[in-house]
Amino acid sequence: MEISEIALHLPPRANRRVTGAMVVSMSDTKQPIPGIGDGLRRAQLAAERTYLAWWRTALATVAVAIAIGRVLPEVLTTGTTWPYVVVGTGWGVLAVAIAAYAPIRQRSLRRAIDEGGYAHPHTAMLSALSIGGVVLIIASVVLIVISP
Repeated sequence: MEISEIALHLPPRANRRVTGAMVVSMSDTKQPIPGIGDGLRRAQLAAERTYLAWWRTALATVAVAIAIGRVLPEVLTTGTTWPYVVVGTGWGVLAVAIAAYAPIRQRSLRRAIDEGGYAHPHTAMLSALSIGGVVLIIASVVLIVISP
């Protein structure tokens, strides 16, 4: 099939790929077009790796929450333990937010890949996660410095 024929027989939007200024259908071609299928596969695999990275981050944040909010108060023999529980709970809330955002981001990326585009992350969500993480890091360091 010639390139001009490919452009004339466009399938539904989900099956189209944009290369340069030309829209190409993956389902209309009998032979793979060099670079398109491989690039799509790489983009899909990168999206999956990103999704798994969000989950790894959430699980690591849960470990920090347990360490600060549960283990440290039991290990400490003197002083008040409630600040550790509060900071640990904050880390737990951050872990939930990260895990909740992971599938939202994944769906957004998959939709963009299917349409041949890119989906920017939600700026407000990334800002909230970053600010929350920085505040919790500072609180954790303060707890370490002032602990007896």
